[in-house]
Amino acid sequence: MSLETTLPAANNVSVPDNVPAKIGPYEVIGILGQGASATIYRGRELFPARQVAIKVYDPSLLASEDRALFRASFLKEVLLAKKLKHPNITQVYDAAADDERAYIVMELAESGSLDQFCAPDKLLEPRRVAQLLESACDALGYAAAHGIIHRDLKPANILMGGDGEAKVADFGVALAEFAFDTTRAALVGSPAYMAPEQLERKPVTLQTDVYSLGIVLYKMLTGSLPFDAKTPAMLTTEILLGNLKRPGEARAGVPPLLDEIFEFATARDPAQRFASWEEFAAQLRKVSEPVGDSSWMGQDHKRNLIKSAPFFKGFTPETLDEVLGMGRWFDLRAGTELVGEDDSGYSFFVLLRGQARVTRKGTLLAIHGAGQCLAETAFLLRSGAKRFSTITAATDSTLIEFDPDVLWLASPECTKHFHEALLASMAERLVHAEGALAEMLGAKAVTLF
Repeated sequence: MSLETTLPAANNVSVPDNVPAKIGPYEVIGILGQGASATIYRGRELFPARQVAIKVYDPSLLASEDRALFRASFLKEVLLAKKLKHPNITQVYDAAADDERAYIVMELAESGSLDQFCAPDKLLEPRRVAQLLESACDALGYAAAHGIIHRDLKPANILMGGDGEAKVADFGVALAEFAFDTTRAALVGSPAYMAPEQLERKPVTLQTDVYSLGIVLYKMLTGSLPFDAKTPAMLTTEILLGNLKRPGEARAGVPPLLDEIFEFATARDPAQRFASWEEFAAQLRKVSEPVGDSSWMGQDHKRNLIKSAPFFKGFTPETLDEVLGMGRWFDLRAGTELVGEDDSGYSFFVLLRGQARVTRKGTLLAIHGAGQCLAETAFLLRSGAKRFSTITAATDSTLIEFDPDVLWLASPECTKHFHEALLASMAERLVHAEGALAEMLGAKAVTLF
């Protein structure tokens, strides 16, 4: 038995023969995944024309003696979910329930869930993890303000929106305090992400979800769980005992602040955890926010900077508009370190204004000017290892950063332009390196043959 309950992604799976062509008014065009009590299909709605996710509950729930209770719970669940209108929450469009079938129609997230970034070879850099979970905190804070506790937070239930932001999904087990007794449903959730009070059948609170998101943080930073348990019984014991391992013990380069955030979020005593989602988000923001404040820059100013940069000379006006919304902007004072050679990460930067100094163990390697690409090697190698060099602003500078997990959401045309620009940058770098080597050999009167 797995300690984690996840929903496998299968965006293009064909429809088996035993699946109806339609569910209500929705055409079924594929299977997204299957859980313990429901199957999720990819569907098509005609008006408005869009693809949707259809969560169909196990018929055995409707056939049981408690089917009246299930239907009542289901309808309350839908009413609660429909209340939630937030950019970081998956929207519920429709629902239906009768004696034969119950289903919910939801917004379809094409980009999968955060679960895809939990494999050891697919981990995001810590700052990006903090950014994604910060937006999840915003969503959960909004839900908490409506009296709703999620109860089943895990990477598979936090989706990636088309804008690269996190979207919390599956409030299907979330029950408002005014709708149900919080003790009766205490064991709803996924074992590895359950808080101690859930296992003890105590009333759940906002801090229960805080604990679960803390475990999600660990999973996304390390690709593993902070437990050594091999069985559900052993897992329960470890959760109840507390004293979990820090993420920094399992992965080099994790900022100490993220270790502290994890410890606060997963404290054994709920009273010692973050008191609010705003407090949790504020701590994550200290890790996720850009080094320099670029809030003063308007869209027109940013667009002019991009248009004048040689790196973007092959981009069309439409793809430049995409670039504006995809990158993270930095406005740095001279002397500010952008990345260090001991940092982990595989994003890259384009210097739009000023100069940047590149060093390795204190030795100057290069000084780059506006329009040049920085730190692209790790991106091209898809490596999450430590950065090779330190990049520091030599003058007051403006840069834009691109993360791979956001870049792959770009349109095919925009992606093509990025590939061409990166290849041109690498070719120019090689020509420069060969020229420098030739000058060095000539100065020393050295021949290779």
